Amino acid sequence: MTNARAAKGLRLREIDEHLIAQPTALTSGNSACPAVVIDLTHLLHARGHHTMVRPPCSGCSRIRSLPGRRDGGRICGTRTAGHL
Repeated sequence: MTNARAAKGLRLREIDEHLIAQPTALTSGNSACPAVVIDLTHLLHARGHHTMVRPPCSGCSRIRSLPGRRDGGRICGTRTAGHL
């Protein structure tokens, strides 16, 4: 249980630090951010907060999970695996 709480704390700290540095991160659509910020935009958008902009993959421009990273932003699993 302690490890789960610590992980949540780290994720919240990462969101906090990024939003302090980039106050428009949840509405800009920029994928050059921590994965947890992208997860948050997806969660909020799914809950009806449509002013949140889900960043697209910087490789294929699709709205999806972006686990990878490259210069200029985050990339989807397809790009990460090198399939496209």
